[in-house]
Amino acid sequence: MPGKTIESKSSHRRGFTLIELLVVIAIIAILIALLLPAVQQAREAARRTQCRNNLKQLGLALHNYHDNYGAFPPLFVMPVVPTNSTNHATATGANSANMAPGWGWMAFLLPYIDQAPLYSSLGVGSTRFPLDSQNLIRTPIAGYMCPSDIAGPINAGSMWARQTENGWEAATSNYVAAHDHETTINPLVATDPDRGSKTPTGGFFPNSRTSTRDITDGTSNTVAAGERRYKQNENASAAVWIGTIDGDHENDFGYDTAGTGRNRINEDSNSGADWDWVRSFSSAHTGGAHFVLFDGSVRFVSENIDHSPGRTDGTDTPNSLFDNIISIRDGNVVGEF
Repeated sequence: MPGKTIESKSSHRRGFTLIELLVVIAIIAILIALLLPAVQQAREAARRTQCRNNLKQLGLALHNYHDNYGAFPPLFVMPVVPTNSTNHATATGANSANMAPGWGWMAFLLPYIDQAPLYSSLGVGSTRFPLDSQNLIRTPIAGYMCPSDIAGPINAGSMWARQTENGWEAATSNYVAAHDHETTINPLVATDPDRGSKTPTGGFFPNSRTSTRDITDGTSNTVAAGERRYKQNENASAAVWIGTIDGDHENDFGYDTAGTGRNRINEDSNSGADWDWVRSFSSAHTGGAHFVLFDGSVRFVSENIDHSPGRTDGTDTPNSLFDNIISIRDGNVVGEF
């Protein structure tokens, strides 16, 4: 009817009570708690895959280098002191005059991982020293770093950093070359009769020129390189890709370039006083570490692999599965690993 308004019934909305809201929040929290481990596991799986790919690329680079030079790169080369360089004695300590940095095996691989300009600018393998290019040695290379590791792009905890002046730290690497089944041995130095009296059993050592024909145990049975993780507040940890420092001892190169079988995979020192673990293989992954073999394949090796630590004087022969896969010609049969 005209002039008469029709009133509609208003619908009243009832909101959540406090208890209902708390229940919803609790359910969401439970779901997040259930999903978070799965998300973290998925992320770690992706990081492990990337680490594996890094080592796969290292394997390809090693073979490309071998194709060009007829041998794999040396563990490191200590160049002759150039007369125009003043940086070879910038290390600290009582023996600083003898601490000269040498080019490492990963520096020699730069042209084969799309880093040819960096290789040329550094003058790798020439009479120049790594410390002649302070900024360049700090260049982070993603393919040389495990994404699961906590190390930063500059390894301030390396032997390199310990032995050089502040500001001369080098970029991080999480991969080291297989040097010996038990300890670091420099066959070019005879001042220590124990460590300098035999050739290392692995494929990499100072000025080495190991070729595939030298790996008589088989390239598919022998480790070329593996992981080394960073650990805070240790004497030295992880590695640097540029090379090594010839420091207080002739086997200091082991901390920055070489991996040995002296300790089990991922075996750490609780006190920080045991230097053997920082010459060994380790990773940020649970249960083991990645290794690239001389045939270019990549394996994840369990930290529980058969392992029998040898003596530190370098007189023991390989006598366990882990020893066997590091040694290039021990003649022992290698089973599954």
